[in-house]
Amino acid sequence: MSTAHIYVDDTKATEGIRTATIEVPDRETRTLFFESHEGILSVEAGADPFLLGSLLLLMEAGHAVHVHGEVTQRLLRNLHELQAAWAKWKPEKYVLVEISADSVVDRRPSSTAAISAFSGGVDASYTVQMNLRGRPNASHDLRAVVFVHGFDIPLENESDYLGARDRGEKLLAGTGLKTLGLRTNVRSLGQDWEDSFGLAVASCLTAYQGEYGVGLIGSGHAYDDIVLGWGSSPVTDHLYGTGQMDIWHDGAGAARTDKMASLASWPEALQYLRVCWQGKRGDRNCGRCEKCVRTFLNFKAVGVDSFECFEQVPDRQAVRRLRVGSSAQLGELKSIARYAARHGVSGEWTSDLAYAIRVNSLRVAAKQNALISATVRAVRRK
Repeated sequence: MSTAHIYVDDTKATEGIRTATIEVPDRETRTLFFESHEGILSVEAGADPFLLGSLLLLMEAGHAVHVHGEVTQRLLRNLHELQAAWAKWKPEKYVLVEISADSVVDRRPSSTAAISAFSGGVDASYTVQMNLRGRPNASHDLRAVVFVHGFDIPLENESDYLGARDRGEKLLAGTGLKTLGLRTNVRSLGQDWEDSFGLAVASCLTAYQGEYGVGLIGSGHAYDDIVLGWGSSPVTDHLYGTGQMDIWHDGAGAARTDKMASLASWPEALQYLRVCWQGKRGDRNCGRCEKCVRTFLNFKAVGVDSFECFEQVPDRQAVRRLRVGSSAQLGELKSIARYAARHGVSGEWTSDLAYAIRVNSLRVAAKQNALISATVRAVRRK
């Protein structure tokens, strides 16, 4: 049986660059890299970050995998279970693959210090807030955050990344957290981003394992609104953990509007939040895209009337014209409406939100019906 190979290259690790060549039979050879802005990456992380970053690519190809490097035993166990989840969620796309390595090591975290992925958004900011001062006796020892270049901001756009990082550092001013920068092309490997983004985040966090023993991924959905078959979930995020780093899905006890209510007491967060990924500039909030308008509605639901973080404040028409692309995004709108109703909040914006929910419910239902019909037709043709 054909085998896919991952070759780790640490010849430039002292310059802050670690790479791996990924060879998959009958496919183009790819190179995955992690590059530290601070100038050094520890080889103690082994091949774990590269295996996490390319897992769904390998599952989609369907070949056995051999890693020419060191992999932790715990990660191999975890990825066996994670593969089982994806093979159940999307059997038409992913299959279980056997993974072996030159060296399989049994390690435990050498530090309790935590590092969190940070983009400047609501989920990441809430994770910082809660772990620094919001959960007595239940917080992680958060010491650092990592700003990743190559996710929402393309690698070729250096100026917007630097602007976004500067904005994030202003948000974090006074927290005492160490801020790290990491470039990676993991998003360019050709994997479905909605499926793989959690693995991508984990790959970046584990690039720092050894120095940090805990990696935090801010939740995107609350426990009562979990989306399965999605890149990040409390059901599977812990399976990204390795022998050297535990990965925690953080903050799922709060819906996004609940998080905004908590962030309302943090002036820097209200001023410097960055949620936009569709605007012309990646270092600011356009005020017109789905994510910006939805965040504006979060603000309104918790009674925040300071909109400094938006380049252009959304108006009523922006709310009524709001269009979502998935049931997960529709669920977010419904969650805002429930929060407002529960707290007795109303106004013109709530009627506009109700209109947007009605329109998008029809659109999402039509999209789902079309997908079902297409699947049935494909099955019948076989």
